[in-house]
Amino acid sequence: METVISVVCNERKGPVTRTIKPLVFTPDNLRKFWEKSSQFPVIFGKRLESFEDFSRYFFTMRGETPVTTGLFWVVDDFIGVFYLTEIFHEQADAHFTFFDRKLEGRELLTIEMMKHVFEEFPTFNRLNVSLPCYVNDKVFQFVSRIGFKLEGRKRACSYWKGKWFDAVQYGILRKELLLNEKNGVNGGGTN
Repeated sequence: METVISVVCNERKGPVTRTIKPLVFTPDNLRKFWEKSSQFPVIFGKRLESFEDFSRYFFTMRGETPVTTGLFWVVDDFIGVFYLTEIFHEQADAHFTFFDRKLEGRELLTIEMMKHVFEEFPTFNRLNVSLPCYVNDKVFQFVSRIGFKLEGRKRACSYWKGKWFDAVQYGILRKELLLNEKNGVNGGGTN
């Protein structure tokens, strides 16, 4: 597949060129995605405990043909993924997962991917992110650094390790992302 984004990330180990390509769901790629994703307790705000659950979540049947339930891109060879779900004419839920759990230095990569999404889907006015409150504080900081604005809290909607947790809702508007770019905000540094 053709590369849609190529960015030099200033990661802790030094500059690294990362590429993003559309994720083609071959059986092998779906299995890789499951193996990487299964290390996380929740994906898409849901517990997908088996490969079959995971596969059913990504595909629906249209007649005899399986169709994906979102749009997916892969970073390098499954270092991470970007995906959109709950896609509507004007917005989508954005997800970005780095399987090595390293966020530092990947801000610009994520911003460039969001710009690509806004260019690819000109009717989108916003992207949404929902983070369960049990995630690491670094994730909340990362989401803020790349331009998402805190919009609210959804109470007791994510179940993990025998407890219910709130989720914090964030959003970014097309004009905010473009304004950040115009003002030179790109989040490209390391922390």
